[in-house]
Amino acid sequence: MTQIAKSRKKIQMIREDIKTSVKKGDVRNVSILLEALESELTIFETLYSAP
Repeated sequence: MTQIAKSRKKIQMIREDIKTSVKKGDVRNVSILLEALESELTIFETLYSAP
């Protein structure tokens, strides 16, 4: 599995965790997960833009 595929999978997992936390009303966890998502999106963008 390439690094891009791994990053994409991690983004999908974080998104699912966010959905679950929102349903439970766990605002603190959503905030933490959003930070993780932002970080992983930056990594994905860097990997995707690399030659």
